[in-house]
Amino acid sequence: MDIATGAIGNILSKLADLLKAEYMLQTGVKDQINSLTKELESAQTTLQEIDQVHPDQLSNIDKIWARDVRDASYDMEDILDTFLVRVEGPSEPINKKRKLLEMLPDKVGGFFELFERLQEKVGGFFGKTVARHDIARAIDNIKKRLQEATERRGRYNNIVTRPSPSSVVDPRLAVMYKQVTQLIGIDKSRDELECLLSSQLGNEMLDKKLKIVYVVGVGGLGKTTLAKAVYEDMKGQFSCCSFVPIGRNPDLKKILRDILIELNKDEYMDPKFTVLDERQLIDELRAVLQGERYFIVIDDVWDIKSWESINTSAMVENNNGSRIIVTTRNSEVATGDAYHQYKLRPLSDENSKRLFYARIFSGEDKYPENEQQKVPKVAEKILKKCGGVPLAIITMASYLVGKSMEEWLEVCNSIGFCGKDKKQTSDTEWILTLSYNDLPSHLKTCLLYLSIFPEDHLISKHALIWMWIAEGFVNGGKLGDGLFEVGEGYFNELTNRSLIQPVEEENMVVKACRVHDMILDLIRSLSHEENFATVSKEISKGINARRFVLQNRVVEDTPEDNSMNTKRARSFITFRCRFSPRVNLRCFKLLRMLYLEDCKDAQLDEHVGNLHHLRCLGIRGDYDSYELPKEIGCLKFLRVLYLDHRRIGGLLPLSVGMLTQLVCLYAPGINLPSCAIKDLMALQELQICCVEGDDMSKDLFLKDLCNLSELRVLVLNCGNMDMRMESDLLISVGNLYPQPHFVYDGWLSSFIIDPSQFPRLSHLSLNMDSLRNKDLEIMGGLPELSYLYLCTYKSATLTGTTDRGYFKKLRSCLLPNSTVHFVVNEDSSVSFTFWYKGDDAPAFPFKRVKQDKCRVARAVMPNLEALLFAVNVLELTACNNGSCHNLGLEYLASLQKVTVHHHDFWLNPNSDADELIERQKAALRRTIQALPNRPTLQFIDLW
Repeated sequence: MDIATGAIGNILSKLADLLKAEYMLQTGVKDQINSLTKELESAQTTLQEIDQVHPDQLSNIDKIWARDVRDASYDMEDILDTFLVRVEGPSEPINKKRKLLEMLPDKVGGFFELFERLQEKVGGFFGKTVARHDIARAIDNIKKRLQEATERRGRYNNIVTRPSPSSVVDPRLAVMYKQVTQLIGIDKSRDELECLLSSQLGNEMLDKKLKIVYVVGVGGLGKTTLAKAVYEDMKGQFSCCSFVPIGRNPDLKKILRDILIELNKDEYMDPKFTVLDERQLIDELRAVLQGERYFIVIDDVWDIKSWESINTSAMVENNNGSRIIVTTRNSEVATGDAYHQYKLRPLSDENSKRLFYARIFSGEDKYPENEQQKVPKVAEKILKKCGGVPLAIITMASYLVGKSMEEWLEVCNSIGFCGKDKKQTSDTEWILTLSYNDLPSHLKTCLLYLSIFPEDHLISKHALIWMWIAEGFVNGGKLGDGLFEVGEGYFNELTNRSLIQPVEEENMVVKACRVHDMILDLIRSLSHEENFATVSKEISKGINARRFVLQNRVVEDTPEDNSMNTKRARSFITFRCRFSPRVNLRCFKLLRMLYLEDCKDAQLDEHVGNLHHLRCLGIRGDYDSYELPKEIGCLKFLRVLYLDHRRIGGLLPLSVGMLTQLVCLYAPGINLPSCAIKDLMALQELQICCVEGDDMSKDLFLKDLCNLSELRVLVLNCGNMDMRMESDLLISVGNLYPQPHFVYDGWLSSFIIDPSQFPRLSHLSLNMDSLRNKDLEIMGGLPELSYLYLCTYKSATLTGTTDRGYFKKLRSCLLPNSTVHFVVNEDSSVSFTFWYKGDDAPAFPFKRVKQDKCRVARAVMPNLEALLFAVNVLELTACNNGSCHNLGLEYLASLQKVTVHHHDFWLNPNSDADELIERQKAALRRTIQALPNRPTLQFIDLW
């Protein structure tokens, strides 16, 4: 249902644009558009209501109707886009006439050229008139199709009996009564969770406070199993206990009564309590808990609202050392002053094998000796598919019990958990499908889009969000938000629901994600059912999906007579393919998305200029210097140009400046003509390698830069600039509203400028060849700065006080060449030294002793969570009698992660110091682990 809903949303917005614009529509067409809009709005509302019903409870008539609406909406979208191309797009080139003109004498040629221009104008006028006739006829046809589908649904719904809601038994109920002794691989997680719930290192006051621990993880990972095991272990330590699952659509009244029944079954099973309303039940529960040391498990919370309605109304803080466990798939549920979060990890390889073999060989089914040596190899492949998820392992093991080795091998080639004949398989599907069905429509579409990526693929978060935007999945948002910010919200929501697995970098910034194989199997199955995308081995007959994906193939040149096979394809996406001789685009007539990743010889020819419908062109991979054909300028409706070839070089064609609807120009390894951005007023993100040209060209670029009023992200390198140009660049960035994330890959000599010009700058990345104390103070005064990358070969110091603090909102600080040093002075001010060991560097600063008696002021980096810096541990410890305590990191109250660039090349190359280095690293490790927040530590050796 959700796919059709998403398509309708795109059409409604395009129809609205059509009404607003001056397209000289025929008389009555606007009335037709208004009528079609109302028809589509009604269909969208009905689809949204149907979307709340579990798919197993839908009639086939409803499913057929939704399919008809979906197909009609896709066709309508094609019609609208084709109309826009015909009335706004570039005229078709007349190559033969151009060649003829070149052969004629000047006067004759001039006459023919004048005639040709007149012919093009007249032809264009009549072409647009025909287009207006066509759009009127097409709108009428689509409206009739929708009405016929609705009438047909109404006729047959009257005689077809809807299936009654099936009585589905939650498979997790069995887990609650499973003997803990039968569970495998739970010991470590159980001990860690019990430790979180236990005392606070002898602190009696904290021990008496109510503590809430949230167990977070994807469905099937064993959250309920773990919570039940801990509950059984610890309930003897409490005066009253309750374990209550709540599920997807919680009934607060039922939950409250269930908790009471668990607390005192004899009393609260009395029918008189069934007549109490929510307020009365809350009062009753609070009265019971008030004087007790209670232990309650609230299992399977889906959203914040459900948990808050229970927590704020019924849970009592009585200072008796009570404990609560909440299990959830959504990390956003974990909120409040007393909370701790425990992220449940998949089973280790060893425990996965133990669980798998325990289920396989628990009965009498044994393999003959001549086949037993095959079992470990096949099992390893199957367990890799299960990814350490206990429910998946049990499901597959139960399916394979009693089957021959040949059948095991077949499973290796076609694992999917798609069968309906096994209860365990249905259990796995049921749990994963619940998570999917709980998503709003726009997130379902975004999640299904991940089905195009290969298994175990590291998916770039940045590229993915721009692909969502180009496909039309991202709309709306708060006033002032850019498209990427809205899409990033979608990404974060899928992460919070444990449906995608985020991949962090050293600065705690999520740059990529992966999709668990179980989730991938589910969304591929749903994508196939909805005809959302086709992942194929070759361009062949029968391709009928709007998104066509090729993976790991050699793609031969496709003859034009096969173009009918791809007539419905609107997206062509490839991964790790090789094109011979080059990418053939002639068989795609209405392509909107062209994305090539890690594809050898993925060279585009001039035919790319004929893809007038194209909204996104993306090329990623380890390619040589890449150059686009000049025909790229014909793609008038292109919104995203994403060129990430990971090598520096090449020049974008000047015709890029004709792409006036471009919102993202991402080409960090490619140079940009200086005058190319003049008309790109819609740009929200600009990332390029360098600006080509002399100083005059760069001045022109900086002048044009001021006019990009929608810009949110700016990453560039203008090459060598004098101080005047540097100042102009910073002023240009300061004049943009809202301020973009600013990354400059060149070398700036200073950052002297009024910080009030950057009131909204949140991300800053710079290389500075002449850092001064004043530069550092200015950066520290940027009011919204949350991310700083600063590479320099100079040292600087600033001092913060309670009245004047620095880097107040900074969360990530990356200083790859410098060592940091915090010192509390006698007046309670904090000195922050940004130190680099060089020829003109000051003396090593870490001999200073901290003033331990002084009260520490949160004057520098009070919110810093991730810190990367460089240090020579041997030199540091030599100044402090083998200790690393003089860095002053204990003043960073919010620190969670430390990454250290270890400069071993500062050592005497002839010294045998490996053992000494390891001892000094251990000293630094002890120092970091002794910090109040116990941040994680990672060493990166720089040789």
